[in-house]
Amino acid sequence: CMSVLADCYLLGIEVPLDLEKAEEIFNILVQKGWVEAYADLGNLYSFNRDGSVKDIKKGHAFFTKGAELNEPSCMEWLALIYENGLNGKNSINQALRWYKKAAALGSRYAYLYLGRLYYYGCDDA
Repeated sequence: CMSVLADCYLLGIEVPLDLEKAEEIFNILVQKGWVEAYADLGNLYSFNRDGSVKDIKKGHAFFTKGAELNEPSCMEWLALIYENGLNGKNSINQALRWYKKAAALGSRYAYLYLGRLYYYGCDDA
């Protein structure tokens, strides 16, 4: 329920938009051991509401922490960052690595992204 409430503040659904309140709730969730909140915090710091890049370095740290705790969506976000060079380091090999790890944990999206990379001629190094 706390995650849904944080999302409501993040998106301004049924409550006033309040990014600080969303951040506060996501941090509480992380402290309580809910690793999925690392992806939420990573997104909160990495991207603006319009999808433009905000602070990819800070977001990357949260995605990395979540990935270390085997959270698949954090792995997917790391892969996306490397695939698109959002951190200034375009690396298809790193993207493949993270997509494969997420897929091994059962992420359907990771399988989709892997298929897309291979379909368009990505070489596995």
